[in-house]
Amino acid sequence: MAETLVRNAVVTGAAGGMGRAITEALLQSGRRVVLVDRDPESLRQFAAKMGDSTFPIQLDITDAKSVDRLPDLIPNAFKPIDILINNADMTSAAGRASISGRQTIGPASSRPT
Repeated sequence: MAETLVRNAVVTGAAGGMGRAITEALLQSGRRVVLVDRDPESLRQFAAKMGDSTFPIQLDITDAKSVDRLPDLIPNAFKPIDILINNADMTSAAGRASISGRQTIGPASSRPT
């Protein structure tokens, strides 16, 4: 008898529109999904709606120390992670964000030429 392999995924920006659509598609295909988002209330509500095949983690991906701790926050039932969908929006209110002070990202029109 063949063993069914359940793949596990992490989706950042999971509580937003695109993250929700991606998560729903992954769940429909039989995956378990770790939901990562910085908005705790939206994350909680979405995880409750999606059920036991999801695990929510409130985390801001612009905080490098938090990102470094992410693997330790994922329960064993959701490991190993086979799929990472890095969907989170990293722009600030000004439309730009800095990642660990090394790199600035933003709309193409704001980048030096």
